[in-house]
Amino acid sequence: MSYTPQTWVDDVTVVTAARMNYIESGIAGAGGGGGGGVTELAYAYRNTDLAVTATSAAAAQDVISSGAVSYAGTRIKIEVFCARVKVTSGGYAIFALWDGSTNLNVALGQVYYQGSVSLDAPFYAQYFVTPSAGSHTYWWKVWMAASAVTLYSTPGSDAPTFIRVTSGG
Repeated sequence: MSYTPQTWVDDVTVVTAARMNYIESGIAGAGGGGGGGVTELAYAYRNTDLAVTATSAAAAQDVISSGAVSYAGTRIKIEVFCARVKVTSGGYAIFALWDGSTNLNVALGQVYYQGSVSLDAPFYAQYFVTPSAGSHTYWWKVWMAASAVTLYSTPGSDAPTFIRVTSGG
């Protein structure tokens, strides 16, 4: 089906199956526009909560792994997300990136709470790196300095915690 531009009116135009076909054919035919687009190289998620017990980088806990992927030696973007990180009693959670068993000394960020009760906050970070050509497994890890830290990924109430690796963007 060839794409023909349509007129859409907010809160008036009904999205029928035929109109969805127009949308999809328009997206498929749009092309890269000179940039070529983004290619997803790895995506992994967890939908179980993680109670953090590690208290140092040396003992950092695995949040999630990208899985082994062969890279071409070109720049990639690594994204991590957790919808709800709970930190209690004046402490913090530190998030870092590892390549296999090697700590890349990349602090993706931290969730810090100075109060006396608890804080629930989302966490998102992205990091650009040019890996050497060959296979790499990226790990998102965490440790804490608090009385309790939990990463929530409870189905039905929290979005999955994920790691995503892309190129070309």
